[in-house]
Amino acid sequence: MQAQNDSIQIDSAQSVEALYAELDAIFADETDSTLALFKLVDSLLMLEKPKYHSVIFRSSYMSQVSTAGRAQDFQENGYSTGISYFHPSNAFVDISSFWNSGYDPSYYLTALAVGYSNKYAKNWSTNLSHDFYFYNDTIQNQFNKAAQVGNYFDYKWLNLGLDYSFLYGNSTAHRLMFNGSFSKSWQFKGWLKSISLNPGFSVIAGNSDIIYVRQSDTPFHDLLQILRNEPYPQLERKEYLTLASLLYQERNAAAAIFLNRRGFNGQQITEVIDTYYEQQIKEDNVFGLMNYGFNMPVFMQVGKFSLMLNYTYNIPMALPNEPYEYEPNGFLSVAVSYMLYWK
Repeated sequence: MQAQNDSIQIDSAQSVEALYAELDAIFADETDSTLALFKLVDSLLMLEKPKYHSVIFRSSYMSQVSTAGRAQDFQENGYSTGISYFHPSNAFVDISSFWNSGYDPSYYLTALAVGYSNKYAKNWSTNLSHDFYFYNDTIQNQFNKAAQVGNYFDYKWLNLGLDYSFLYGNSTAHRLMFNGSFSKSWQFKGWLKSISLNPGFSVIAGNSDIIYVRQSDTPFHDLLQILRNEPYPQLERKEYLTLASLLYQERNAAAAIFLNRRGFNGQQITEVIDTYYEQQIKEDNVFGLMNYGFNMPVFMQVGKFSLMLNYTYNIPMALPNEPYEYEPNGFLSVAVSYMLYWK
């Protein structure tokens, strides 16, 4: 009977793991991904030719796949490629492909994004986009679309951003990310045009379905409802209290003996104990802080090529009632992009 109770909790944990596995795909472009850093590369490149058509090709590798800073498997690494087209009107289209060593097959997602960016003042710009996610046939997904809006403020060496994402499909989820960075650049003559340092931080908040085992505040009432629903042998009030106390303390063997002595057969004993613990399994959709992230990207521009080297350090936070304690994690990423532009 204890094994059955453990099995319930294990199944619940696996459901949570499955949800996070999907979020790995959905949030592949958060600050814990090289794609988000490439958005910065793209913006730095585009500042030089804002009235031109441009196409940017990019490829990136990250040594650890995570979602909202939560590393699920330290053996997972990721790779992505993408093509972005920017129109002089500030509209853009992007298509990206993602590989994850934790999936079979490893190529699991293609993402298409359409959007518009605009600079309203010298230091303030916004970005609007809508994403479509296309998974391979082996992945069941809850989210296949996302609407996103970002606001960015730049002043001298300080860069601040606030991004909101709404994911939807078979279910919905929200992500709110605040990020800041400090930029320092050096310009050169020759094959190396510039080097930029952009140390930064981010704070991610969001909601997620969590499954946890609650501790009953009313064990006597919970037990009474179970025994009333089936034609079980009758118990006196004192016996109800004794049985509720045993189950509350998870003394299942003593509870089984107690019921057996009061006329419950083996099947009835299993039903009562399993039903009691199943009612303690609760699922909530909660919102809260999810991660504090720190990164140190170094950008180098060589002609039309840009190289990015980055180290990210995450301090994940458990959501309210979430039954996990996440360990801090760090990983390296590298990315290369190439830009073409024309009038």
